[in-house]
Amino acid sequence: MMAALKGQVDIARALTEDKTQVTADYLDGGLPRHVMGDGSKRKLPFDLPKDTATRLAKDTASATLKAALNDTSLRHREALQSQILAAALALGDMTMELEAAEITPLPYDGTDLERAAMAFHHKGVADGTDLAIRSAASLSTIGSLIMPPFTSTMGT
Repeated sequence: MMAALKGQVDIARALTEDKTQVTADYLDGGLPRHVMGDGSKRKLPFDLPKDTATRLAKDTASATLKAALNDTSLRHREALQSQILAAALALGDMTMELEAAEITPLPYDGTDLERAAMAFHHKGVADGTDLAIRSAASLSTIGSLIMPPFTSTMGT
């Protein structure tokens, strides 16, 4: 079946009933691209001690790395998070039920940064600027700059 679809598959397209051809119909993937916010509430598939939510909600933000490394409440929070993860792995259930979702929609075609990255990797041009993709293996180049051949010094 996959051989028949090679070169035709679009991740968001429906297939014919016999699943050998891609149709013009788009599939509904549910929510558009988005980022989940801190206001989202999730429920684990197993019970936790009653004070867990309070212990996890405690703000442990430290101003510096040194302060974070010496913050015992942060260590306790990390230990609790590790225990919750271990319980989920032991039960073989990493699912969570969303009780409330705070979402920020993202542009369908990508954020400015994502579009610049896609343009760079597509043709080496972003917003009309030639980004001069250079080859590390030869003097060849895509764009206006020339790079000397790559030579390895490993093992010498």
